[in-house]
Amino acid sequence: MVVFNGLLKIKICEALDLKPTAWSLRHAGGPKTQTFLLDTYIALNVDDSRVGQTSTKQKTNSPAWNDEFVTEVHDGRKIELSVFHDAPIGYDDFVANCIIQFEDLLQNGSRHFEDWIDLEPEGKVYIVIDLSGSSSEARGIQSKGSWEWKCWKWFSDSAAEGYNDTAFAICLDQADRGTHVVLLTVNGEQVSGKYRPP
Repeated sequence: MVVFNGLLKIKICEALDLKPTAWSLRHAGGPKTQTFLLDTYIALNVDDSRVGQTSTKQKTNSPAWNDEFVTEVHDGRKIELSVFHDAPIGYDDFVANCIIQFEDLLQNGSRHFEDWIDLEPEGKVYIVIDLSGSSSEARGIQSKGSWEWKCWKWFSDSAAEGYNDTAFAICLDQADRGTHVVLLTVNGEQVSGKYRPP
């Protein structure tokens, strides 16, 4: 998997054909459900970090924002855009979302992207993305089921306690034959161990 390091500039321009979910319509009654207008905003995340959110556009299912965001990205894998209805009472209602992989943006060698992106379950959003920085293969991070392990260079050559060394071998950085520390998460519980490549 390719990761991105550098500056991300993204302009969230507009959306079309947004539709309220059944949950959004829980307080609407009668014929209003056919013409229900949303008060929408988009929340922008890079991986698991919130970058920001657009302004809220009132009573429209085809909002135009033209809001821009700039953020520094470290080992970025994906951009997530989530559309919400600004509910007057309680939590805001999910409307639609999309995920854009940095790997897909970088595969044609361009650092500029401008196009419509389909949203799930309904609608589409027009965005402009500019990337300034570098990309590389993700190093030492693999995921398999509920197991996740990460490797960093370390000074110890002791084996990981209580875990099979071959389970850690997949996360070795082939370019670096130094020692590594392995942080292993099993079912959400973090366990640390140390492993030295052969």
